[in-house]
Amino acid sequence: MISKINSRKENSSIKSLEIIRNNETKGSIRIPEDTVKSLLEKLEKFEASEKYLRKDASLTWLANNLNTNTKYLSEIIKIEKGKNFSNYINGLRINFYC
Repeated sequence: MISKINSRKENSSIKSLEIIRNNETKGSIRIPEDTVKSLLEKLEKFEASEKYLRKDASLTWLANNLNTNTKYLSEIIKIEKGKNFSNYINGLRINFYC
């Protein structure tokens, strides 16, 4: 009898963990379309300015320079450029020197 109770407890805890894991998938944040367009234009200007060559270029630094927040900037780079911020900046630097 005790083994049946323990078995039920184990099964229910396994199901709970699976549900939690499924709900933990990161979803995209909602960014207004005009904000997306504006930030993409600003990113194009940033890429043309070669400011990405600065050693202190970070997500926070760039967000401040583009007058936005780090969440929006990170999400736009991830979705529109298909890279995280570090890969985005490093890709720009590699393309500059190649």
